[in-house]
Amino acid sequence: MTRGKPLILSRKPGSEVREERKRKAEGAFQAGSLPKGPPAELKGMLTARRAWRKLKKAHDQLPGQLFNGLDRGFLVGYCLAVEARQRALDLEGEVRKRFEEGKFDLENLIKVRAELRMAIRLCSDLEKQLYASPKSRGGVDPGARELTPEEVIERELQDLDY
Repeated sequence: MTRGKPLILSRKPGSEVREERKRKAEGAFQAGSLPKGPPAELKGMLTARRAWRKLKKAHDQLPGQLFNGLDRGFLVGYCLAVEARQRALDLEGEVRKRFEEGKFDLENLIKVRAELRMAIRLCSDLEKQLYASPKSRGGVDPGARELTPEEVIERELQDLDY
């Protein structure tokens, strides 16, 4: 379903009510938040799920909301790249071990190391994008995150002298 042109681009004279409704609809868009646990796409991938939990933990410790539902696909892609890098590392270790035993030739080892380099490069590029996102480059300040009641109590207890 298309939403039509933004109000600022509309040159057609119209009623005040229609313009007000359109203005409210444009301002009401909410991106949503990230799921608490790893998403279904990462099912059965231990390293990817671990990377998701690490990202989510870092996100929850920051004030405000650095990532939202629109960033979900990028974050899943990053976790899948971490999984691919780990698999390439494991494969390289096995091939190197068999190469030293004389069961594999040098050509196989070179192919596996090239695959490993590509996986490491992909993860490195995604990590750079993760921390140099348009939000951070644009200077967008995420709003302050509300503290949970437990965090409020813990903060107050830290201020007290025993």
